Formats: sequence, structure tokens, C-alpha cells
Amino acid sequence: MLRWIRSIHERVSMLWKVMIANGVIIVIGAVGGVSLTLWGFRSGTVLQAMLPFVVLGLAATLAVNFLLVELAFRPIYQLRDVMEAVEHGQLEARAPEIRDDPDVRRVAETLNAMLDRLQQQRRMAASQILAALEGERKRIARELHDETSQALATLLLHLDLTARSLPRCSDEQGQSQVQQAQKRLQESRQLVETTLDEVRKLTVELRPTVLDDLGLVPALRWYVHTKLDPAGVEAKLDVTGFEHRLPDELETVIFRVVQEAITNVLLHARAQRVSVELHEEPDLLYVRVQDDGRGFSPEQLIGQPERSIGLAGMRERAALVGGRLEIRSRPGQGTTVELTIPRKEGAVRDEAHSRVAG
Repeated sequence: MLRWIRSIHERVSMLWKVMIANGVIIVIGAVGGVSLTLWGFRSGTVLQAMLPFVVLGLAATLAVNFLLVELAFRPIYQLRDVMEAVEHGQLEARAPEIRDDPDVRRVAETLNAMLDRLQQQRRMAASQILAALEGERKRIARELHDETSQALATLLLHLDLTARSLPRCSDEQGQSQVQQAQKRLQESRQLVETTLDEVRKLTVELRPTVLDDLGLVPALRWYVHTKLDPAGVEAKLDVTGFEHRLPDELETVIFRVVQEAITNVLLHARAQRVSVELHEEPDLLYVRVQDDGRGFSPEQLIGQPERSIGLAGMRERAALVGGRLEIRSRPGQGTTVELTIPRKEGAVRDEAHSRVAG
């Protein structure tokens, strides 16, 4: 009997549930009212019998109707919760399997299909944008290295040759002019050297050649110590596995996530110690960047895209390779950034490669 009722409950739409519920209430009320009225006429207490019936009948009707309608609309409430979760940034939220109502079940399936398609399109767009960004970074870094740096180095050489070719004057006025020219040349040389150093730093920030030439681990070891040691931050790099090169897209994602985490440490954390851990397992890549800085409250960044654009970029990069990024922080308790990338018989690698290549 219960199975039969449940089967009907799953097949009947919300409209008919409400209609049937109200019909049952009306029939019960009508039958009860007629019966009570007949009893009242027989006993001669019509008004005394009708007043309690009206009050109790109205209360019972409202209570039963509320329960039945609430039960019928419960799947709608579930869909509402899912849409609110998506609105607040939980893009992985999906509607649960709904069996109570066929119409709502179709709405839930359509909503899930729409969210899946939007997420797929979003990932494809982000993949193309990030791939184009990395390509542009490489191109600009190559031009800075091949053109701008070479031109500045040549300019330094010309300044040195000019300084050596200055004439020697015997009179006092001539010697003064030569000294002024040497001073200007020296100042120009220092300016060119400073500019050349800044261009080299910019080239490294855009696309470090060590990442392309030697791979992820040497690039991270070089980057971590190059950035943190001059700032007086104690740096520790712990690597397990990674005996072979990863695909370019995975190395780029991991490097950029660590790079952004270290940049945030230097800009905001005021940390004394930073540890970077990399672990490679047959089915998993795990990266963690932890500092002992002042930390922050992630909830405060909600609705402030100008402050959370770096964190959003890290999440986008992690999503491109099927990974998950988790950020844990509290004021005064430091910050931990964890990146987990599953690897199932190379499927994630192939998928990431196809995404970035596309």
C-alpha cells in the first residue's frame, strides 16, 4: 500500500497534488459539516454544534493544506537553494535527484544540464584566455630578452667606449669639462644598468626560461629562494617525486599558483617563514604553500574582485587541469594554499593538454 502511494506521489505533478489535497479537504469538510448539521438538528443544538465545527474545521483545513502544499513545494525549495548557492559563487552546486514530482524533476535535470554547459563553456573560455596569456607572456619575454636587453647591453658598451675616448686636456677648463662629461656618462651608465636589471626581472616574472629549460622543480627552487631570501623570509622547499618532467600545462599551472602565493606573502603576509611542499603520487599531484604571516579572513574578499583577482586566477588555473584549490586562513594564524590535481591513468594530463592546446 505504501509503495503504491509512493509510486503515485512520484508520478503525479505538483498541480494535481495540490488539487487532490484541496479536493480531499473539501470532501471531508462537506461530509463532516452535513453530518454535524444533521446531528445538530436532531439534538436541537444547531448553533452550538456549528460554531465549534467552523472553528475546528477552518483550523484543520489550514493546517492540513499547509502541510500538503509544503510537501508538494519542497522540491522547488531545493532548486531555490541550488540557485542561491550558484549565485554566491559555489559553481559546483547541482540540484539533487528529485523523485517527488515529474515536472520539477525535469526542471532540475534542465538546470543541472545548463549549469554543466555553462561551466564547460566557462572552462573552455578560461583555457583559451590563459593559453593566449601564456603565449603572449612568452612572446614579450622573448622580445625583452632578445631585443631590449641586447640593446641596453650594447648601450652600456658604447658608454664605456665613449668614456675611454674622452680627450685629456692640460688646461683647467678643459679638465673640468671632461670630468663633467665623465660624471654624466657614469650616471647614464648606472641608469642603463638599473633599467637592464628591471628588464631582466620583468622577463623572469613574465616567463622564466628556467621553467622551459630545466622544468618545474628547478624553476620553483630558483624562484622561491630568489624572491624570499632577499626579503629576509626563511624559505623551505620539500619535494617528493617529480623525477620526470610533467606536461607543459601542468608545470605552468603549478608554477603560477606557487608564484601567486609567494607574491601574496611578500605583499600582504609579513611572514617570517614560508614552506613549499610538492608531492607526486601515481594518482595525485599535491602542492602546498604555507606561511606564518598575519593571515586574513577569506569572507572579507567576497564582493571585492579587485582584491581577490589573484585568488580567482589561481582557482581558474587549477580548474583547467581538473584540480582543486583550497585556501585556509585566519587573522593572525597564517595562510595555507593547497592545490590538488588528480591523475587517473594520464586522463587528466590528456584532458588538460587538449584544453590548453584548444
